[in-house]
Amino acid sequence: MKMKSLIVSLVAAGAVSGVWAGNWEFSVGPAWRACAKTTISAEPGRASSTFSYDRDPADHAGDWRADEVVRVPDALTPGEELYAATAVGTTKSSVPAAAADDVSRPLGLKADLGCTVFAWKRLSVALNLHLAGYWRLRSSAAGGRTRISQVKDYWLFEDGPYPDDTDFSSFKPATDPDLAYREDLGSYVTKTPSLRVRGDLYQIGFGPKLAFAATDFLSVYGGVEALCNLAYLDCRAGDAQESEVRCLGGFGVRLGANLGLTEHLGLYGEAGYERIDEAEASVAGRRAHVDYSGLVVSAGFVLRF
Repeated sequence: MKMKSLIVSLVAAGAVSGVWAGNWEFSVGPAWRACAKTTISAEPGRASSTFSYDRDPADHAGDWRADEVVRVPDALTPGEELYAATAVGTTKSSVPAAAADDVSRPLGLKADLGCTVFAWKRLSVALNLHLAGYWRLRSSAAGGRTRISQVKDYWLFEDGPYPDDTDFSSFKPATDPDLAYREDLGSYVTKTPSLRVRGDLYQIGFGPKLAFAATDFLSVYGGVEALCNLAYLDCRAGDAQESEVRCLGGFGVRLGANLGLTEHLGLYGEAGYERIDEAEASVAGRRAHVDYSGLVVSAGFVLRF
């Protein structure tokens, strides 16, 4: 009986006179994450350049025929022509996409429900349940590129036969192409699809909150909480798509203030830091890591009852 009377006396002595009254507090308002960093890995492979012919005249089987060669002007004897074997050479230069970092600042909505479990003079301690959601994380990274260039080369039959003779039985083209006859067939560039990342984050947190009533209308508070985070990531690269949902651990600390407008209604503003494990997903050989850790700012309405 004496213990019960003591607890009642402490709570009564600790109750702050003024508009703030009640043991429960509910707050809701928009929230903003100052930095959600996405790191996207490079494409597999290294930069490379290769050159190859569609055929090699040296590998020709048997004797050549007139319908397998072309006529070209003889550069040394004006007005004369020579036979030549031809092949198309292709240069393929590939540059994989490099790793990239991107920063998104998603907006969200948070709600808190707290219950005061201890009060002494102007100090009070509450247990707080935290719910939040953040949407529209958007990040992207460019894809790689490949340049294709083609030329047409000529291997001359310099020792015959000559265009007035079609007997190739004793003749073969030179072992190397004559670059003076090379024709440029043009070039073009192809690109691999860029990687796009979309994400949402949902949170449940629980922890203690310590408040100090500076005046009858203004109180300041600080709190810590353990966080359970559900991170949804959607990665797309062209027609390839991969989605992941991960449960991530974390914790948060925050400082804020409440301003009373009426006996039960007020405004709040707060800022804090949250440390959250990284989320990741992969598609088309590239991986995306999202780090939601960082500053969180929120403001809104608070209801005491």
